[in-house]
Amino acid sequence: MDMAGVRHSLRTAVLIGLLLTIGSTVFGQAIWTGPPGGGMLCVQEPTVAEYGHGAAGIVLDNYDRDPLGLDIDELRQSLRIRLGHRWELYGSYYFSRAVTIPGAHPAPTPPLDIVVATGQTPVPPNRAIYWPLPYTGKRSSSVGDMIPGDILAGLKRQLIGQHGGVPSVSLSANLIVPASRTQRNLHRGSGSGSIDGAVHAALGWTLGRWTLAANLGYIKSGSLPYDDRIITPDGTADLVLRRPDFIRTAAGVRMRLNHRASLMAEAFHLGAVGSRTPTLDSVGATDVLAGFQLDLWQFTFTAGIRQHLWPRPNAMTRPTSRLADAINLTGVPIAQRNAYLTAIGAPITGLRPTSSLVVTGAPTDVPLPEGAYRLPDTYKTHTTGNDGAVLLIGLRF
Repeated sequence: MDMAGVRHSLRTAVLIGLLLTIGSTVFGQAIWTGPPGGGMLCVQEPTVAEYGHGAAGIVLDNYDRDPLGLDIDELRQSLRIRLGHRWELYGSYYFSRAVTIPGAHPAPTPPLDIVVATGQTPVPPNRAIYWPLPYTGKRSSSVGDMIPGDILAGLKRQLIGQHGGVPSVSLSANLIVPASRTQRNLHRGSGSGSIDGAVHAALGWTLGRWTLAANLGYIKSGSLPYDDRIITPDGTADLVLRRPDFIRTAAGVRMRLNHRASLMAEAFHLGAVGSRTPTLDSVGATDVLAGFQLDLWQFTFTAGIRQHLWPRPNAMTRPTSRLADAINLTGVPIAQRNAYLTAIGAPITGLRPTSSLVVTGAPTDVPLPEGAYRLPDTYKTHTTGNDGAVLLIGLRF
Protein backbone atom coordinates (compact mmCIF):
# COMPACT_ATOMS: atom_id res chain seq x y z
CA MET A 1 0.00 0.00 0.00
CA ASP A 2 1.41 3.47 -0.93
CA MET A 3 1.71 6.38 1.49
CA ALA A 4 -1.45 8.04 0.15
CA GLY A 5 -3.40 4.87 0.90
CA VAL A 6 -1.89 4.67 4.38
CA ARG A 7 -2.84 8.28 5.12
CA HIS A 8 -6.36 7.65 3.84
CA SER A 9 -6.72 4.57 6.09
CA LEU A 10 -5.38 6.43 9.12
CA ARG A 11 -7.75 9.33 8.54
CA THR A 12 -10.71 6.96 8.25
CA ALA A 13 -9.64 5.19 11.46
CA VAL A 14 -9.38 8.52 13.29
CA LEU A 15 -12.85 9.56 12.13
CA ILE A 16 -14.35 6.28 13.27
CA GLY A 17 -12.57 6.65 16.61
CA LEU A 18 -13.98 10.14 17.06
CA LEU A 19 -17.50 8.91 16.42
CA LEU A 20 -17.08 6.05 18.87
CA THR A 21 -15.72 8.20 21.68
CA ILE A 22 -17.49 11.53 21.39
CA GLY A 23 -21.06 12.07 21.89
CA SER A 24 -25.28 14.34 22.37
CA THR A 25 -27.66 17.04 22.66
CA VAL A 26 -30.36 18.03 25.04
CA PHE A 27 -33.48 16.00 25.51
CA GLY A 28 -35.55 17.95 23.01
CA GLN A 29 -35.58 15.16 20.47
CA ALA A 30 -35.59 17.30 17.30
CA ILE A 31 -33.08 19.97 18.25
CA TRP A 32 -31.44 20.03 14.79
CA THR A 33 -34.68 20.71 12.86
CA GLY A 34 -34.13 22.48 9.54
CA PRO A 35 -31.80 25.38 8.77
CA PRO A 36 -32.05 26.98 12.26
CA GLY A 37 -30.61 23.76 13.72
CA GLY A 38 -28.36 22.87 10.83
CA GLY A 39 -29.98 19.52 10.19
CA MET A 40 -32.86 17.42 8.97
CA LEU A 41 -35.54 16.65 11.59
CA CYS A 42 -33.53 15.15 14.46
CA VAL A 43 -30.18 14.57 12.69
CA GLN A 44 -27.48 17.24 12.61
CA GLU A 45 -25.66 17.69 9.29
CA PRO A 46 -21.91 18.41 9.51
CA THR A 47 -21.73 21.43 7.22
CA VAL A 48 -21.83 25.00 8.56
CA ALA A 49 -23.63 28.04 7.17
CA GLU A 50 -21.99 30.43 4.73
CA TYR A 51 -19.76 33.07 6.31
CA GLY A 52 -21.80 35.84 7.95
CA HIS A 53 -25.07 34.02 7.25
CA GLY A 54 -27.35 31.76 9.24
CA ALA A 55 -30.98 31.00 10.01
CA ALA A 56 -33.61 31.54 12.69
CA GLY A 57 -36.90 29.82 13.28
CA ILE A 58 -39.64 28.54 15.57
CA VAL A 59 -40.06 24.79 16.07
CA LEU A 60 -42.85 22.70 17.56
CA ASP A 61 -41.73 19.23 18.65
CA ASN A 62 -44.22 16.68 20.00
CA TYR A 63 -43.23 13.23 21.29
CA ASP A 64 -44.25 10.52 23.78
CA ARG A 65 -41.99 9.07 26.46
CA ASP A 66 -42.10 6.21 28.94
CA PRO A 67 -42.07 5.02 31.72
CA LEU A 68 -44.93 7.40 32.57
CA GLY A 69 -46.51 7.60 29.10
CA LEU A 70 -45.81 11.34 28.92
CA ASP A 71 -47.01 13.40 25.94
CA ILE A 72 -44.54 16.28 25.58
CA ASP A 73 -44.90 19.47 23.48
CA GLU A 74 -41.96 21.84 23.06
CA LEU A 75 -41.94 25.27 21.43
CA ARG A 76 -38.51 26.75 20.87
CA GLN A 77 -36.73 29.55 19.07
CA SER A 78 -33.53 28.44 17.34
CA LEU A 79 -30.69 30.40 15.76
CA ARG A 80 -27.42 29.59 14.00
CA ILE A 81 -24.81 31.87 12.43
CA ARG A 82 -21.41 31.31 10.81
CA LEU A 83 -18.63 32.99 12.79
CA GLY A 84 -15.42 32.31 10.90
CA HIS A 85 -13.60 29.65 8.96
CA ARG A 86 -15.68 26.51 9.55
CA TRP A 87 -17.02 27.80 12.90
CA GLU A 88 -20.70 28.19 13.75
CA LEU A 89 -22.55 29.46 16.81
CA TYR A 90 -26.03 28.11 17.53
CA GLY A 91 -28.59 28.22 20.30
CA SER A 92 -32.17 27.49 21.30
CA TYR A 93 -34.60 28.82 23.86
CA TYR A 94 -37.45 26.49 24.83
CA PHE A 95 -40.00 29.17 25.65
CA SER A 96 -42.84 26.69 26.27
CA ARG A 97 -42.66 23.06 27.34
CA ALA A 98 -45.92 21.27 28.11
CA VAL A 99 -46.34 17.78 29.52
CA THR A 100 -49.58 15.81 29.56
CA ILE A 101 -49.67 13.01 32.16
CA PRO A 102 -52.23 10.42 30.96
CA GLY A 103 -52.44 8.62 34.31
CA ALA A 104 -50.82 9.80 37.52
CA HIS A 105 -48.27 7.46 39.06
CA PRO A 106 -49.38 6.79 42.65
CA ALA A 107 -45.92 7.37 44.19
CA PRO A 108 -45.27 11.09 44.75
CA THR A 109 -42.68 12.85 42.60
CA PRO A 110 -39.39 14.33 43.86
CA PRO A 111 -38.56 16.14 46.02
CA LEU A 112 -40.07 13.76 48.56
CA ASP A 113 -39.97 13.74 52.36
CA ILE A 114 -40.24 10.21 53.78
CA VAL A 115 -41.24 10.23 57.44
CA VAL A 116 -40.35 6.97 59.18
CA ALA A 117 -42.55 5.93 62.10
CA THR A 118 -40.86 4.91 65.34
CA GLY A 119 -39.22 1.49 65.21
CA GLN A 120 -39.39 1.22 61.41
CA THR A 121 -36.48 0.85 58.95
CA PRO A 122 -36.03 3.68 56.41
CA VAL A 123 -37.06 2.67 52.87
CA PRO A 124 -35.56 4.55 49.90
CA PRO A 125 -38.11 5.13 47.12
CA ASN A 126 -37.67 3.49 43.73
CA ARG A 127 -40.64 4.89 41.83
CA ALA A 128 -40.81 5.37 38.07
CA ILE A 129 -38.96 8.49 36.90
CA TYR A 130 -38.46 9.94 33.42
CA TRP A 131 -34.95 11.24 34.07
CA PRO A 132 -34.87 14.10 31.51
CA LEU A 133 -37.85 15.57 33.43
CA PRO A 134 -37.38 14.00 36.87
CA TYR A 135 -39.89 16.15 38.77
CA THR A 136 -42.72 15.55 36.30
CA GLY A 137 -45.65 13.36 37.25
CA LYS A 138 -47.57 15.63 39.57
CA ARG A 139 -49.46 17.98 37.25
CA SER A 140 -50.11 18.25 33.53
CA SER A 141 -49.50 21.49 31.67
CA SER A 142 -50.42 22.95 28.28
CA VAL A 143 -48.48 24.93 25.69
CA GLY A 144 -50.53 27.99 26.62
CA ASP A 145 -49.19 27.86 30.19
CA MET A 146 -45.84 29.02 28.74
CA ILE A 147 -43.73 26.95 31.15
CA PRO A 148 -40.14 27.82 30.17
CA GLY A 149 -37.80 24.93 29.42
CA ASP A 150 -34.07 25.04 28.70
CA ILE A 151 -31.61 27.46 27.14
CA LEU A 152 -28.96 25.90 24.94
CA ALA A 153 -25.80 27.49 23.53
CA GLY A 154 -23.45 25.57 21.27
CA LEU A 155 -20.34 25.95 19.16
CA LYS A 156 -19.76 23.82 16.08
CA ARG A 157 -16.55 23.22 14.16
CA GLN A 158 -16.49 21.56 10.77
CA LEU A 159 -13.26 19.59 10.80
CA ILE A 160 -13.14 18.50 7.17
CA GLY A 161 -15.29 18.68 4.08
CA GLN A 162 -16.28 15.70 2.02
CA HIS A 163 -13.47 14.34 -0.15
CA GLY A 164 -14.30 11.29 -2.21
CA GLY A 165 -15.42 8.56 0.15
CA VAL A 166 -14.24 10.50 3.23
CA PRO A 167 -17.29 12.26 4.76
CA SER A 168 -17.66 15.78 6.07
CA VAL A 169 -17.14 15.76 9.84
CA SER A 170 -18.04 18.25 12.55
CA LEU A 171 -17.76 18.42 16.32
CA SER A 172 -20.05 20.45 18.58
CA ALA A 173 -20.06 21.39 22.25
CA ASN A 174 -23.27 22.39 24.05
CA LEU A 175 -24.12 24.01 27.37
CA ILE A 176 -27.69 23.55 28.60
CA VAL A 177 -29.01 25.71 31.44
CA PRO A 178 -32.53 25.75 32.91
CA ALA A 179 -34.75 28.73 32.18
CA SER A 180 -36.54 28.04 35.47
CA ARG A 181 -35.73 26.13 38.66
CA THR A 182 -38.94 26.75 40.62
CA GLN A 183 -40.67 23.62 41.86
CA ARG A 184 -43.94 24.81 40.34
CA ASN A 185 -42.45 24.81 36.83
CA LEU A 186 -40.36 21.68 37.33
CA HIS A 187 -43.47 19.74 38.39
CA ARG A 188 -45.15 20.88 35.17
CA GLY A 189 -42.33 19.71 32.90
CA SER A 190 -39.97 22.68 32.69
CA GLY A 191 -36.89 20.45 32.80
CA SER A 192 -34.43 18.93 35.21
CA GLY A 193 -33.25 22.19 36.78
CA SER A 194 -29.63 21.08 36.30
CA ILE A 195 -26.81 22.56 34.23
CA ASP A 196 -25.70 20.00 31.66
CA GLY A 197 -22.89 19.79 29.14
CA ALA A 198 -22.69 17.82 25.91
CA VAL A 199 -20.43 17.03 23.00
CA HIS A 200 -21.65 15.90 19.63
CA ALA A 201 -20.15 14.49 16.42
CA ALA A 202 -21.76 14.50 12.98
CA LEU A 203 -20.62 13.13 9.64
CA GLY A 204 -22.25 13.22 6.23
CA TRP A 205 -21.96 12.40 2.57
CA THR A 206 -23.66 14.12 -0.37
CA LEU A 207 -24.03 11.95 -3.44
CA GLY A 208 -25.99 13.69 -6.15
CA ARG A 209 -29.47 14.41 -4.85
CA TRP A 210 -28.89 12.16 -1.79
CA THR A 211 -27.46 13.28 1.55
CA LEU A 212 -26.62 10.77 4.29
CA ALA A 213 -25.81 11.88 7.86
CA ALA A 214 -25.04 10.13 11.15
CA ASN A 215 -24.66 11.46 14.70
CA LEU A 216 -23.20 10.27 17.97
CA GLY A 217 -23.46 12.30 21.16
CA TYR A 218 -22.87 12.23 24.89
CA ILE A 219 -24.55 14.42 27.49
CA LYS A 220 -23.18 14.83 31.01
CA SER A 221 -25.98 15.37 33.50
CA GLY A 222 -25.47 17.98 36.20
CA SER A 223 -26.64 17.94 39.81
CA LEU A 224 -30.36 18.25 40.46
CA PRO A 225 -31.52 21.18 42.63
CA TYR A 226 -33.95 19.22 44.84
CA ASP A 227 -33.40 15.83 46.48
CA ASP A 228 -35.45 13.39 48.56
CA ARG A 229 -35.18 13.33 52.36
CA ILE A 230 -35.67 10.63 55.00
CA ILE A 231 -36.89 11.88 58.39
CA THR A 232 -36.59 9.60 61.43
CA PRO A 233 -36.83 10.24 65.18
CA ASP A 234 -33.01 10.36 65.13
CA GLY A 235 -32.77 13.12 62.53
CA THR A 236 -32.81 13.72 58.78
CA ALA A 237 -30.76 12.39 55.88
CA ASP A 238 -30.93 13.72 52.32
CA LEU A 239 -31.06 11.17 49.48
CA VAL A 240 -29.24 12.68 46.52
CA LEU A 241 -31.00 12.05 43.22
CA ARG A 242 -28.33 10.96 40.71
CA ARG A 243 -29.37 11.17 37.08
CA PRO A 244 -27.69 9.00 34.46
CA ASP A 245 -25.72 10.43 31.57
CA PHE A 246 -27.06 9.85 28.06
CA ILE A 247 -25.80 8.68 24.71
CA ARG A 248 -27.70 9.71 21.59
CA THR A 249 -27.27 8.06 18.19
CA ALA A 250 -29.07 9.12 15.02
CA ALA A 251 -28.94 8.62 11.27
CA GLY A 252 -30.91 10.02 8.38
CA VAL A 253 -31.20 10.40 4.63
CA ARG A 254 -32.37 13.40 2.60
CA MET A 255 -33.51 13.11 -1.01
CA ARG A 256 -33.74 16.39 -2.88
CA LEU A 257 -36.71 16.46 -5.24
CA ASN A 258 -35.57 19.77 -6.75
CA HIS A 259 -33.80 22.94 -5.60
CA ARG A 260 -36.75 23.85 -3.34
CA ALA A 261 -38.08 20.60 -1.88
CA SER A 262 -36.69 17.48 -0.22
CA LEU A 263 -37.86 14.39 1.64
CA MET A 264 -36.24 13.03 4.82
CA ALA A 265 -36.26 9.74 6.71
CA GLU A 266 -34.49 9.34 10.06
CA ALA A 267 -34.06 7.25 13.19
CA PHE A 268 -32.55 7.96 16.58
CA HIS A 269 -32.01 6.31 19.94
CA LEU A 270 -31.50 7.88 23.37
CA GLY A 271 -30.05 5.61 26.06
CA ALA A 272 -29.02 6.10 29.67
CA VAL A 273 -25.49 5.20 30.81
CA GLY A 274 -23.60 5.31 34.09
CA SER A 275 -24.72 5.03 37.70
CA ARG A 276 -27.97 6.55 38.84
CA THR A 277 -30.52 6.42 41.66
CA PRO A 278 -32.41 3.10 41.34
CA THR A 279 -35.83 3.36 39.73
CA LEU A 280 -38.52 0.90 38.71
CA ASP A 281 -38.03 1.32 34.96
CA SER A 282 -35.09 2.24 32.77
CA VAL A 283 -35.09 5.24 30.43
CA GLY A 284 -34.61 4.82 26.73
CA ALA A 285 -36.26 5.95 23.53
CA THR A 286 -36.14 4.92 19.90
CA ASP A 287 -38.01 6.91 17.24
CA VAL A 288 -38.32 6.84 13.48
CA LEU A 289 -39.24 10.02 11.61
CA ALA A 290 -40.26 11.04 8.09
CA GLY A 291 -40.63 14.58 6.83
CA PHE A 292 -40.83 17.11 4.03
CA GLN A 293 -38.90 20.40 3.65
CA LEU A 294 -39.82 23.28 1.35
CA ASP A 295 -37.72 26.40 0.64
CA LEU A 296 -39.54 29.50 -0.65
CA TRP A 297 -37.34 32.52 -1.16
CA GLN A 298 -35.65 33.03 2.26
CA PHE A 299 -38.24 30.99 4.13
CA THR A 300 -38.14 27.31 5.05
CA PHE A 301 -41.07 25.13 6.05
CA THR A 302 -40.51 21.68 7.55
CA ALA A 303 -43.11 19.14 8.63
CA GLY A 304 -42.49 15.65 9.94
CA ILE A 305 -44.10 12.78 11.79
CA ARG A 306 -42.49 10.49 14.34
CA GLN A 307 -43.26 7.09 15.78
CA HIS A 308 -42.01 5.99 19.18
CA LEU A 309 -40.95 2.35 18.84
CA TRP A 310 -41.38 -0.47 21.36
CA PRO A 311 -43.39 1.43 23.99
CA ARG A 312 -44.48 -0.36 27.14
CA PRO A 313 -47.89 -2.04 26.79
CA ASN A 314 -50.85 0.01 27.88
CA ALA A 315 -52.69 -0.97 31.08
CA MET A 316 -49.78 -3.13 32.22
CA THR A 317 -49.75 -3.85 35.96
CA ARG A 318 -46.60 -2.48 37.58
CA PRO A 319 -45.47 -2.28 41.24
CA THR A 320 -45.89 1.15 42.76
CA SER A 321 -42.48 1.20 44.47
CA ARG A 322 -40.94 0.23 47.81
CA LEU A 323 -43.25 2.87 49.26
CA ALA A 324 -46.36 0.73 48.71
CA ASP A 325 -48.68 0.90 51.75
CA ALA A 326 -47.17 4.21 52.90
CA ILE A 327 -49.51 7.08 53.76
CA ASN A 328 -49.44 9.87 51.20
CA LEU A 329 -49.90 13.25 52.90
CA THR A 330 -48.95 15.32 49.84
CA GLY A 331 -51.44 18.15 49.45
CA VAL A 332 -52.77 17.88 53.01
CA PRO A 333 -52.63 21.28 54.77
CA ILE A 334 -49.64 21.67 57.09
CA ALA A 335 -51.72 21.95 60.28
CA GLN A 336 -53.64 18.72 59.59
CA ARG A 337 -50.61 16.70 58.54
CA ASN A 338 -48.61 17.83 61.58
CA ALA A 339 -51.53 16.86 63.82
CA TYR A 340 -51.62 13.40 62.23
CA LEU A 341 -47.85 12.92 62.54
CA THR A 342 -47.99 13.95 66.19
CA ALA A 343 -50.89 11.54 66.84
CA ILE A 344 -48.88 8.57 65.53
CA GLY A 345 -45.68 9.69 67.29
CA ALA A 346 -43.78 10.48 64.08
CA PRO A 347 -41.24 13.35 63.84
CA ILE A 348 -42.17 16.67 62.21
CA THR A 349 -38.78 18.38 62.46
CA GLY A 350 -37.08 18.68 59.09
CA LEU A 351 -40.23 18.64 56.96
CA ARG A 352 -40.09 20.87 53.87
CA PRO A 353 -43.36 22.70 53.16
CA THR A 354 -43.12 22.43 49.34
CA SER A 355 -42.02 18.78 49.15
CA SER A 356 -44.17 15.70 48.62
CA LEU A 357 -44.72 13.78 51.87
CA VAL A 358 -45.30 10.12 52.76
CA VAL A 359 -45.20 8.21 56.05
CA THR A 360 -43.92 4.62 56.21
CA GLY A 361 -44.86 2.17 58.97
CA ALA A 362 -47.88 4.19 60.06
CA PRO A 363 -50.39 2.42 62.37
CA THR A 364 -53.78 1.50 60.96
CA ASP A 365 -55.87 2.55 63.96
CA VAL A 366 -55.38 6.32 63.60
CA PRO A 367 -57.83 8.06 61.22
CA LEU A 368 -56.25 9.68 58.17
CA PRO A 369 -56.70 13.42 57.60
CA GLU A 370 -58.85 14.49 54.68
CA GLY A 371 -56.97 14.13 51.40
CA ALA A 372 -54.53 11.47 52.66
CA TYR A 373 -54.50 7.89 51.36
CA ARG A 374 -52.47 4.68 51.37
CA LEU A 375 -50.30 4.04 48.34
CA PRO A 376 -51.49 0.93 46.47
CA ASP A 377 -49.22 -2.04 45.81
CA THR A 378 -49.62 -1.78 42.02
CA TYR A 379 -50.87 0.58 39.34
CA LYS A 380 -51.83 0.43 35.65
CA THR A 381 -49.63 2.05 33.01
CA HIS A 382 -51.08 4.56 30.54
CA THR A 383 -49.03 4.55 27.32
CA THR A 384 -51.55 5.03 24.51
CA GLY A 385 -50.68 7.22 21.54
CA ASN A 386 -47.00 6.95 20.65
CA ASP A 387 -46.83 9.12 17.56
CA GLY A 388 -45.75 12.76 17.32
CA ALA A 389 -44.94 15.62 14.96
CA VAL A 390 -42.25 18.17 14.15
CA LEU A 391 -43.10 21.54 12.56
CA LEU A 392 -40.81 24.43 11.62
CA ILE A 393 -41.10 27.92 10.19
CA GLY A 394 -37.62 29.31 9.51
CA LEU A 395 -35.92 32.30 7.90
CA ARG A 396 -32.49 32.25 6.26
CA PHE A 397 -30.39 35.41 6.35
